[in-house]
Amino acid sequence: MSATARWRRAWRYAAGTWTENDADMIAFEAHDRAGYWPLETIDVEGLEGIAQATWGDVPELSALAHSAAATVARKWDSGGGHQRHAAEEWAMELIAEYAKEDGVELIEADA
Repeated sequence: MSATARWRRAWRYAAGTWTENDADMIAFEAHDRAGYWPLETIDVEGLEGIAQATWGDVPELSALAHSAAATVARKWDSGGGHQRHAAEEWAMELIAEYAKEDGVELIEADA
């Protein structure tokens, strides 16, 4: 990537107008520079899909999934053999908790 493209991305970050793609590239480049890479990840899109399968198509699920995934990612202890499934379960519990706090009714869909 050219220096000009990096400056543009940095400017969008500084201005608060960076895109999801900008964030992905910054994270990717930061892992290379830091010399470590997560072996497991939790992502909003995947979590939102699980939530939709559980509670159906609720407009607020995307924002709730984002908040839950961010909380889990910040607080998750990746050591000790924890698995992605456990992180997703925790995030699903947080979605239900956040929905209740926001007055959003979630009704489990038929499996």
